[in-house]
Amino acid sequence: MCKVITIDLDNLDPSPDDVLDVLKEGQCKVSVWAKLAGEYWRRGYLSAAERIAHSAIESLTANGTTAHSPPIYALLANIQIAHAQKAPKVVLPDAREDKLTGVRPKEEYYRDAAAEGGEGVGGTLAFLTRGIQQLATRSMDDAMRSFDGVLAEKPTNVVALLGKARILYARRNYPQALKYFQQVLQSNPYCLPDPRIGIGLCLWAMDHKSKAKAAWQCSLEVPGSAPGPNQQTEHDRAQSFLTGTKHIERAFNANRESAAAANALCELFLRKGNLRRALKLAERTIQFADTLTLLTEGNLRAARVLHAQGSLKDAGRHYRIATEGQPNYVLGAIGMAQMQMQDGTPTLSPRVVVPRGSSLGV
Repeated sequence: MCKVITIDLDNLDPSPDDVLDVLKEGQCKVSVWAKLAGEYWRRGYLSAAERIAHSAIESLTANGTTAHSPPIYALLANIQIAHAQKAPKVVLPDAREDKLTGVRPKEEYYRDAAAEGGEGVGGTLAFLTRGIQQLATRSMDDAMRSFDGVLAEKPTNVVALLGKARILYARRNYPQALKYFQQVLQSNPYCLPDPRIGIGLCLWAMDHKSKAKAAWQCSLEVPGSAPGPNQQTEHDRAQSFLTGTKHIERAFNANRESAAAANALCELFLRKGNLRRALKLAERTIQFADTLTLLTEGNLRAARVLHAQGSLKDAGRHYRIATEGQPNYVLGAIGMAQMQMQDGTPTLSPRVVVPRGSSLGV
């Protein structure tokens, strides 16, 4: 029987060593292990949470109670997915500025998650874990079935509702996605990630720009709303640009693995002429991009920097990757054309006209 153990969850030590010894000696229930690991995770100590989960498996095995371990395996699977969220999609072996030596790519964490999630997990927890993993690996149809399985039993399950909303948004079914994001907000106004972000994205895609901004401002707890673009003076536009720049910087500082934030910030440094910083951000975008558009823009901006620095061979390679990924991406085609013109062998596509002397370099 588990001993009475008191742990102050409000003052957790970043190192779980002391509490691990206590829990092992007390032969505690799975719920205690899971609660403690979850609390460490919630506070940002993901590696510590993983250690606690592995220690729980060891303790349960030593006590002959492995039948109670499935929830811990589900927790471990979700921890691997959390690691994957901060991991690069690819690691550039020839990165000049954003070198990620010894960093594991997403795919390795997903494989670990699949292995952990298969250890006898059942019920709602299994559906949710499987759905989260399938969504992370973009197996949208399978993820939708998993989340629907949860919602069939519990229509108000916030995780399943949020997962379904994300799938519908990815499929560009914005009205239905909006409905589910709103349902999440109604079920749990304090849900993280904040469903207001998804609500804003849906409204923006549906061309309700002012409502989208209001949703995002509400998420940021910033009162009021910005005037429409047709009502802005030159001063207003300058202020909006500065405000937008600050928001981009805040977004990147909050999550330096965000390809979207890195991509936007890269453009700002390109405009300022800070090529070294821009290249680092372009490489960060490429390595962490989770959409084809971000991957294309990351390669395009890397090409622009390298072009401006005179590294024509590397610039051409990035332009080529950008155009191969999205053949109709005009800026990539123009960049390739400029490279060919500088080589003295212009072979322009008939769709692209580039005046001699023009340049995409900064």
